[in-house]
Amino acid sequence: MVVTMNPEFSPAERLARLRPEYELAPEPMFETAMSVVYAAKDTSLNNRRRAVKFVSDRLKPYRDRFDREYEILSRLSHPNIVEVICGTRPGEDLRYMVMPWVESNLTGLVQERGRLGPELTLRVAEQLAAAIDFAHAHGVLHRDVKPGNVLIGAEHHVYLCDFGIAKDDAAEDLTKTGEVLGSQMWMAPERFWRRGDRDDVDETVPVDRRPAVAPLARRVDVYSFGLVLHYCLTGLTPREDEPHVDLPPAVAEVLRKATSPEPLERYGTCADVVEALRTALAAPERLERSRRPGSGWLERLHRRSVYWTAGAAAAIAAAAFIVVPQLATGGVIGPSDEELERLPEALRADCGYTGSSEGGTGAAKVIACTAGADEVVFSLYDDQASMDEAYGEAVTASGLDRGTGDCTWAIGAEHRYPAVGDPTGRVLCWNADGATRIVWSDDGARTIARVDRRDAEDLGLAEAWSGWVGSPAFPTAEEQTLLDTVQLDGCHRPRAGDLETYRNLLAAVECDPPNEHAAALSYFRFADHEGLRHTIEAHIAAAEAPSGVYCGDGSAPGFLGYDALDLRGVDVGTLLCRPGDGVPAIEWTLDAALLMGRLTGTDPETLDDAWRAHYGFGPPTAAVVEAVNAAADPPFPTAAEQALLDLVPERSRVDCMRPSQWQIESNVRNEPQAAVVCGPVRGASTVFYYQFGSAAEMNADYGGSNDISGPDCTGIPEDFHGDAPYERDGATGRLGCGTSPNGSVWLVWTDDRRNVLGMAFNGSSALGILDWWRYEAGPL
Repeated sequence: MVVTMNPEFSPAERLARLRPEYELAPEPMFETAMSVVYAAKDTSLNNRRRAVKFVSDRLKPYRDRFDREYEILSRLSHPNIVEVICGTRPGEDLRYMVMPWVESNLTGLVQERGRLGPELTLRVAEQLAAAIDFAHAHGVLHRDVKPGNVLIGAEHHVYLCDFGIAKDDAAEDLTKTGEVLGSQMWMAPERFWRRGDRDDVDETVPVDRRPAVAPLARRVDVYSFGLVLHYCLTGLTPREDEPHVDLPPAVAEVLRKATSPEPLERYGTCADVVEALRTALAAPERLERSRRPGSGWLERLHRRSVYWTAGAAAAIAAAAFIVVPQLATGGVIGPSDEELERLPEALRADCGYTGSSEGGTGAAKVIACTAGADEVVFSLYDDQASMDEAYGEAVTASGLDRGTGDCTWAIGAEHRYPAVGDPTGRVLCWNADGATRIVWSDDGARTIARVDRRDAEDLGLAEAWSGWVGSPAFPTAEEQTLLDTVQLDGCHRPRAGDLETYRNLLAAVECDPPNEHAAALSYFRFADHEGLRHTIEAHIAAAEAPSGVYCGDGSAPGFLGYDALDLRGVDVGTLLCRPGDGVPAIEWTLDAALLMGRLTGTDPETLDDAWRAHYGFGPPTAAVVEAVNAAADPPFPTAAEQALLDLVPERSRVDCMRPSQWQIESNVRNEPQAAVVCGPVRGASTVFYYQFGSAAEMNADYGGSNDISGPDCTGIPEDFHGDAPYERDGATGRLGCGTSPNGSVWLVWTDDRRNVLGMAFNGSSALGILDWWRYEAGPL
């Protein structure tokens, strides 16, 4: 049905006022429901012929589509897309555009000549494909490719026109819900059932800077392009199967693939169709006309047209080219809401069913979605076992081991995701025949997804995948808490594949090493004690490390072993050293804080040095001390311990704890009333304070627990070894000193007023430890 313009609509008179250089013909060349087109002369250019298109200003939906077409054509500059010479200017209420005059279109050419034959068909096809693919590359989907919209100029120059219902990926879609615009005879079937025909893209972005139309969406135009080529080669529209033309098998196969009901089975671009057609037409077979009934490819098209008519006849009868299909029971529909909810939210906007051959083994449903320029195919499974089996097949095909690398770092990895916290599933990325392929599973949704890009090492695809599955940016709240605890520089999230053996992990960071003797320093925070202990025990078992071998001093044979780890005499966890595969590592747990550290390097000896310089001195120590004291039984400090702490000068009251019983017994023989250990301080790394009930007990432990003799320590005797009474700011007692085999210095002293015995170990110099003792050691 054709809707004529309102009689009051006088385009000639109104245009004469706005553009007097254009003289319109008395009668329009043709009219549609949307617009009217007049022939015209441009009197300013020697009466050059023009075509002027108008739209009624009484029909807002048509005006909006006309404005869209004008915007698209004014920006798409291509030799095979019709040019807009001028059009509606700001402030003008008349919708019009002026275009070059083109004598005929493809419909007229075929009606005049009959089928075009291979040579002319290829000439038309090459130009039309270039126009369509150019529009796709600039974010525009035509959606109404048909012979009537292919203009034929001099020397068979092709112009694609009529972008009135084109879908512009950078602007709002003007199609109403349930409305399908276009010429149904030339329309791809998914236009009737595909869900999600819009993308939310900034409409202010110019056409020449917009992203390309998604590969799956562009195949709507590929389908129509295939039908146009059939029309060129046979002279028959899709509904005409008498007389029938026998196409050579190779040519028929090209057209069959171009017009496959499954979008993913079609060619990716119109240029691909042309190339395949050129090869097929080079064969020596001839096109022959017969009178036998239609069959095969053409018959399938006829059946498709009948199917459409059954679902949309009423709407077609009501308005030309505006179809509201009511699909019959059992017809093709898009994915249900329940099925879409199983897909990542970021990929649900443009999804439709696709062929089962595109999915994984045993999939119950296969859905294809588009996101930008990517095509993602989801396989939906009814049970976990079938999904796991299909994912395992993909891993086998990749040739990769599980738990390796990180897809966001480099292609060629397989690991769980996210790397920490509750797992969602697993992801696999590799070079598949020169293309980057990512496959991932979602355990909760029971889906496996696949996406490809042409480049072999496309990390941009991994970045897109991270966005689709909602991978959080670094740092998360848990990672920030860990960063606040360790206070290290140059930190980032470790490779996911390296975290496979860490159970119940909340956060992990890999940071710059503490000095030049190490390669990397990592810390891990666990959700519970069970996860922490399981992890370190699994690492011990994997390394086959012997127990009872302390490796913190570089003495472990083969740099292999594990033992209990203490912090200034307080048991805090486990220390493990293992040579690794050319990458020696030291790992230690800080059980009360649910932390684990890992230091790697190249040389075991220098790595030990780096660890001793770091352990017990960095910011994590405060968190460990706080956790140890919180878990102490009885709670630390008791009243007696607090009284002793009050005697320690504030500058030396650093990270104080209750020493372990074994440490107390190794330092003193008599049971003290209270004991605390602090450090590091300015002159030493560890300081013990013991308060006794009497001076006799204190002095007995001073003389009995230490080999002290020699001159006054304050004179810095040779080898820094001595013992003598002292008087300091009114306090009296004895002061002893010594030098350990490793070169560190120590002090032991008594305070007669408080019955306090002090011990300071691991001093770096005699002068430094004495200066600290004079001014900051106490007791007060």
